[in-house]
Amino acid sequence: MVSPVAKGSEQALYAALLSRADENPLIQVELKPNGHASILLFGKVQKEVIADRLRREFQIEAKLSKTSPLFVQRPIGTGTAEQNLDPIRDNDFWATVELIVKSNPIGTGNTYSRDVLWWQMAPSLYRIIEAIIFATLKQVLHGGPKTCRV
Repeated sequence: MVSPVAKGSEQALYAALLSRADENPLIQVELKPNGHASILLFGKVQKEVIADRLRREFQIEAKLSKTSPLFVQRPIGTGTAEQNLDPIRDNDFWATVELIVKSNPIGTGNTYSRDVLWWQMAPSLYRIIEAIIFATLKQVLHGGPKTCRV
């Protein structure tokens, strides 16, 4: 929810928000029955940018309520992918990598675990795989946070 700091500026705030929404299709504005404006954004950074632009371009100080996600992306089942590297065709090393993606309980975020013995891979490979997994899960595919176990 968004409301102006200065009482009586509700219409100006709503008009400014509509102007931002016309400029950016990822912003959706709705006027609630209580007179407060509600905005649908894709991320906290976008919220900060809106507040700054309202202040700079429209001279409107706005109070933005706490951000709350509309939905959290969770897998509805288990997904598996396996890649075998053949030392004869692909490179000088033989390796098999399998990823299993499952749903985590709501609110737990993303987790990663490995089901191999410590000596089966170099520690640097563990760290690289983990970093790539978390970087990929940070990509917001459909506008919401994810809750996955990999």
